[in-house]
Amino acid sequence: MGATEADDRHVSEEIGFDDQLLVGGALGGVLAGVLMGLLMHYRMGIMEVVGGLYSVESVTAGWIFHLVHAVLFGVFFAIGLQWRPFAKYDFGPLAIALLGLAWGVALWMVAAGVIMPLWLDAMALPAPDLPNWATKSGTGHLVYGATLGVVVAIADRL
Repeated sequence: MGATEADDRHVSEEIGFDDQLLVGGALGGVLAGVLMGLLMHYRMGIMEVVGGLYSVESVTAGWIFHLVHAVLFGVFFAIGLQWRPFAKYDFGPLAIALLGLAWGVALWMVAAGVIMPLWLDAMALPAPDLPNWATKSGTGHLVYGATLGVVVAIADRL
């Protein structure tokens, strides 16, 4: 992210974003999603709950929807790094990795802690109390954010 937009060969003129960073966000999202998903599946036993968000309570659907979320949140992270208020900073690899960790915490507090319980309740499914800041979920989101941040930091330096 150190080069200006005009100097950066990775910035797509069509979309105005660094396409390499977006790919890094997507790939980081997949890898981070798999690692977090393994925790959700084997340590927490809640993968079918993710499918339940879309009225398909199965482990397979949970994995599919979880990975879709992971990729989308990974791409949103990469876009966020390029958002005008942040784009002016030359984030190094450590800063990007730490921002990924912070992104994981934000997702845990907002998406898992507030939106998911509200969504489950709206679907008339068993929902945890608000806010749902369970430690295991927080650990999973830290793994997600840290992994995403490292992959995006690597993509930024290629």
